[in-house]
Amino acid sequence: MSKCCASCTYLDPCTANSYGKYYCEKKGDRYYGDDPSCGSYCEAYSRSSSAIDNMIDNSRTHRNSGCYITTIMCNILGFDNNNYYLNTLRKFRNDYLQKNKKYLPILVNYDKIGPKIAYCLSNSEYSEEMATLLFNYYIEKAVSAIEYEKYEETVRIYYDMTRDLMEYYGINSNINKCSVALANPSKSGHGYYVQKEVKIKTLTCTGYRKKYR
Repeated sequence: MSKCCASCTYLDPCTANSYGKYYCEKKGDRYYGDDPSCGSYCEAYSRSSSAIDNMIDNSRTHRNSGCYITTIMCNILGFDNNNYYLNTLRKFRNDYLQKNKKYLPILVNYDKIGPKIAYCLSNSEYSEEMATLLFNYYIEKAVSAIEYEKYEETVRIYYDMTRDLMEYYGINSNINKCSVALANPSKSGHGYYVQKEVKIKTLTCTGYRKKYR
């Protein structure tokens, strides 16, 4: 097994948060279980391979599941991570939003501010009240609109929810044309920004050498 944070003795397996990150006692910060090891790596010989695999799987599940804000909301309300509402929204994101270029700015904006909003929501003393409000006023309505194939209405609800949360928590969007142009459409809307691979072509110019007398 290659070295990763989950197999390091400094990463505490009992400290997983709602983002799938664990607390590192050495650096005083949180990391995913599958993050690559650093210079402070110290192998946890007493940690079983199954425990390491569980940490990695937990991190990957949270990192790849997306719908950052709604995932945190469901965690607060005690919903399963694969409940009907989350799966419906994920499918809508994958099958509709990601396949239409005009929605890419909305997805990129969500990727930039989603983690910040999720952090504010999960650490608020009114987190349960706010999560309940989000569910009743946005999520249920958005899923209902998807069921009736009212996709433009779903986008509006999606946009309104993000805008209202940004205003409530005082979060500003910092996206620009470059961040949208470089975003990977198939990875956008997951709650973390991913750039697409850019292939740089090397151009070789050939020509005739002039003779000067």
